[in-house]
Amino acid sequence: MRRIVSTLFALATLAAPLAAQTHTDFSGKWALDPKSIENSMGPTSMTMTVKQDAKTIAVETAATGQMGEMKSAISFNVDGSESKNTVKGPAGDLELVSTGKWDGPAFVVTTKADLSGTTMTQVEKWTLGGDGKTLTVERTATMMGQTQSLKMLFNKQ
Repeated sequence: MRRIVSTLFALATLAAPLAAQTHTDFSGKWALDPKSIENSMGPTSMTMTVKQDAKTIAVETAATGQMGEMKSAISFNVDGSESKNTVKGPAGDLELVSTGKWDGPAFVVTTKADLSGTTMTQVEKWTLGGDGKTLTVERTATMMGQTQSLKMLFNKQ
């Protein structure tokens, strides 16, 4: 019995640090490094203000690109459940359905939208640099059998 109690105590001691681990915190104001854009379809300037808690990541974005200036405010659940957001696009309101989940220290969001009867799927992977001052967002969008990728580097303000 004493051996079982000792073994259980040892396992509990080893597991405690794992239970206490937290996910990457992306909170803060981030500015796009325009030199990081390798794709002409990317924004020319962009800022993101990220607020994060244990259940959600909320993002306010202001971007300028080929289609002019765009602003949005969206929120993702971090537990893999669906999040629904509405953003204003050039053709009117666009309904987004997203699922966000942790992949180790990275946060991955899969978003689907209906664009005039055609489904668009976008996957974003967020990773924080070791210094906590750089955020990399890798975005892949697929629509009508065509896939386009964009990698953006942001600096913490």
